[in-house]
Amino acid sequence: MLLRSAPPQNMPKMPGGWSLWRIKIGCVFVLAAVYGGFVWYTAHQKIPRELIHIPETVIRMPQPPAPPAPPILLQQPPTPSFPTPDLRPGRG
Repeated sequence: MLLRSAPPQNMPKMPGGWSLWRIKIGCVFVLAAVYGGFVWYTAHQKIPRELIHIPETVIRMPQPPAPPAPPILLQQPPTPSFPTPDLRPGRG
């Protein structure tokens, strides 16, 4: 199949100018109406009580908070128990 870089001469042209904008605006209005209808339907539908199930964990009373932990006392680290090195020259 041979690909052409330009459309053939007898190819119908897309409408231009104001009619193209009317098509775009019409599509936007139709989509907005469909979406609005869907939202209205889902917001106003009646759900039977038999189908509503609320888990007990949502209804249960909250547990009282745990008592505060005792304060942590910081202790000084022990002094090093290794001997200090002799740094005099020739002692190494």
